[in-house]
Amino acid sequence: MKTILCLILTTLLVIFVFTPATFAQDYTKWNLPEGAKARLSKGNIRRIAYSPDGTRLAVASGAGIWIYNAQTGEELNLLIGHTSFRDVATKISFSLDGLLLASVGGEDKNIRIWNTITGETIRTLTDPRSVRGISFSPDGLTIASGSNDSVRIWDVATGKMIQTLMLPDKVIIRSIAFSPNGLTIASGSYDETMHIWDVATGTIMQTLKGSQSEAIDISFSPDGKLLVSGGGSKLHIWDVATGNKIKTLNWMLLSSATFSPDGKTIAGAGFDKNNVGVWDVNTGLRRGTFSGHTLDGYLSIAFSPDGNTLTGAGRDIIYQWDVQTRKTLQTIEGHSSSSYSITFSPDGKLLATKSPHNTIRLWDVAAHTTIRTLKGHTQSVKGILFSPDGKTIASAGGKDFTIRLWDVNTGTTIHTLKGHTNPVYSVSFSSDGKILVSIDVTGTIEAIKRTIRIWNVDTGTEITTLKKHLEAVGIVLLRPDGQLLVSTVDQNNTLQLWDIHTGKILQTFKVPLSRIRSVSFSPDGKTIATADDDNTIQLWDVATGKTKLTLQGNTNRDYSVYRVLFSPDGKTIATADDDNTIQLWDFTTGTSLHTLKGHTEGISKLTFSPDGKTIVSASWDTTIRLWDVDKGTNIRTFKGHTKGIMNIVFSGDGKTIASTSVDDGIVYLWDATPIK
Repeated sequence: MKTILCLILTTLLVIFVFTPATFAQDYTKWNLPEGAKARLSKGNIRRIAYSPDGTRLAVASGAGIWIYNAQTGEELNLLIGHTSFRDVATKISFSLDGLLLASVGGEDKNIRIWNTITGETIRTLTDPRSVRGISFSPDGLTIASGSNDSVRIWDVATGKMIQTLMLPDKVIIRSIAFSPNGLTIASGSYDETMHIWDVATGTIMQTLKGSQSEAIDISFSPDGKLLVSGGGSKLHIWDVATGNKIKTLNWMLLSSATFSPDGKTIAGAGFDKNNVGVWDVNTGLRRGTFSGHTLDGYLSIAFSPDGNTLTGAGRDIIYQWDVQTRKTLQTIEGHSSSSYSITFSPDGKLLATKSPHNTIRLWDVAAHTTIRTLKGHTQSVKGILFSPDGKTIASAGGKDFTIRLWDVNTGTTIHTLKGHTNPVYSVSFSSDGKILVSIDVTGTIEAIKRTIRIWNVDTGTEITTLKKHLEAVGIVLLRPDGQLLVSTVDQNNTLQLWDIHTGKILQTFKVPLSRIRSVSFSPDGKTIATADDDNTIQLWDVATGKTKLTLQGNTNRDYSVYRVLFSPDGKTIATADDDNTIQLWDFTTGTSLHTLKGHTEGISKLTFSPDGKTIVSASWDTTIRLWDVDKGTNIRTFKGHTKGIMNIVFSGDGKTIASTSVDDGIVYLWDATPIK
């Protein structure tokens, strides 16, 4: 006991000594991947856990594991190590002395043990199978992990596996917990059963059945006599000794359940609601709810060790409540559930990102700080774009069916454009910034339909709606001068060229027996390039509607070209193929210049640098690659996102790249300067 107290005091002393220096740092630059300038969000939240002394809160996120001061919400450290595609920390557990933290990813085979003060990985335990849950023993000497159909016990000091407890029916384990005395382990399975194991003998003491749903989360009462399990839409309380179900508490689609430190209360959180419920253990009556934001449910909840505070974490924000009054004590922000939409201001000094709670966040790129948050949309923002002069931002409000025009300097709404009757997903400015094009989407995956509306930016009034096509509209693209618009229709094998002022169709381009997968205007607006399902790239004359040239893509019929892009000077065309390669073509002759190889999965986005000397590619393999256009060589490769890359944009000066991924909730700024 004295040793434990000494370690806790040592921990607190180290925190006290080093915290001021840590606070002085810019956490957006902590533990960055090579080539990154800043991390503008903390990633989406997966799990939270209090240190046993209650001074720190660990938050597993898409960026890593953040260590916060539990009282002030200040960032203390960022633990980086889970960085592969399926290696993001989803389960975390503190040792009793708080010096160590164990973590494991969703489909990871590595259990990492961290020094919570230094942030270093002191040991990595490799399980031959994917780990689903982890729990420190009360004495901190061992770790239990749920690994498919078995429970494995590890020696923390040596990192060796010392015991394997096998399930007889080979059911995959979903969650795991040590009892308070360390003599038993509980495991929850996908087959709606739970097992109580005797650690000493490795035998199953009890099998708990009748939960009617998989045990997503399980927790022992402080005295070890009860077990709570959460899953589906119910909380179950079990008698550990007999294996009998004592009570069933109805709630929402559950994600997390836990006992209070005194064992008198159970808290449960759900995926699809905006509150956390608390129940009296003896009576089973609900005492109340703790409300927060209204976007997502809570993925994880935890009581502070003294029982006075309840903390709930959604994917993008953490709420801390007073247990007695149920009032919000503080919120910890900076996390993000997703940031698919990103756009630089024309001068590159500002970056706008889609942010939590239907907002848009404006960042100072140099200082890595938020300077303004734009609030007004009632649903998640789907598209954002700066006007050519950088004074206005247009945003597509998704399911609120509106477009908003914002004053960049004040953050106020200039106009709210109404007229769409379906969710609005994208916006585009004309080159002079006087016209805005918006697109809504409806229908099914098999039959998507889009409506195009043209707006006067100054007045906020609608100019026209393009309605003359009979089939679903697919790809929509403005000509660089903003005067014409092209869209794909008729099962996406026909192009129609529109005058955006009159709404009249000027040209129709038809690709026989093939579907158009991508469209690009040449910088002078005289040529349209299409990437087609038959592995060809067609170059069309805008004035005549006739084919200028056909480029033959991958000759292997198992692959096709699905992205096409002109360089800023119009001399080069870049295409992405299904075989994960990029082709560079000479626009004048139609000859292939280079084949760029390196990505191991599909290419999600291509863009040229403003000077056209570099092309950057983003991939579902989680990497970003910079290529020299003249030489066709890979200049740099950026690795940092833990999910496939969704979007990349160059700053106007070409020195910075901003990127977002599918589901890690991070915006990275990368140094786009080629390494000499």
